[in-house]
Amino acid sequence: MEEKTGCLKANIVAASCYGGAAGGWFGTTHHCLEDLALIRVIPNIKIICPYGERETRLAIDQAINTNSPYYIRLGRNNDYEDFPIQEDHDYYSWYTRGKHDTVCLISSGEVATDFCIKVTQNISGVSHLHLLNSDLNFLNQKLLLFNSISETIIAVEEHRLLGSLASVLATLLPNKKVYGYTVDDKWPIYGGSHYEVLDYLNFSKDSLEAFVKSIKQGG
Repeated sequence: MEEKTGCLKANIVAASCYGGAAGGWFGTTHHCLEDLALIRVIPNIKIICPYGERETRLAIDQAINTNSPYYIRLGRNNDYEDFPIQEDHDYYSWYTRGKHDTVCLISSGEVATDFCIKVTQNISGVSHLHLLNSDLNFLNQKLLLFNSISETIIAVEEHRLLGSLASVLATLLPNKKVYGYTVDDKWPIYGGSHYEVLDYLNFSKDSLEAFVKSIKQGG
């Protein structure tokens, strides 16, 4: 039994370079829209979805220096500006936070985080918490953090709703209103750029902004 348990702690690192719909031009065979739901059920695995070069380097350092299996979800081609450096970085970053904010966006991954940054610049009363790690163990460890934020949470992730970050948080936080902003369940019928595919799947900065406004208005 010890041998089998030990196998689940091996430092095997898998990195995706086509996270979400980043392989847009190559069609649906190159889309990773259910990968996180499948990976999250593997015991002891750690999931990292970095944003920007600094977090990507942090993710790789974490993965090779920890005796655990890792899944690092990367995008392709896009370049994002790093978050301000935080000395006490604990695998999450507040991008914006207000004492009286009624809604908190929780983002994971590149495009989702980029959209959240832009939306919080346009809508007042909305906080944004970006997660570097999003595996089950990490999310369980951060329950005090999640319970300290707004009563209404919108989890934003370039993933289908089933098995998404939103579905996990809704289970962990039964006393909060948890909404998921994710891609649609339909499959794109053509190849296009990353953002063209996401637009087809109703995942865009504008649709997120409209969704946040409707939640704030009680929609």
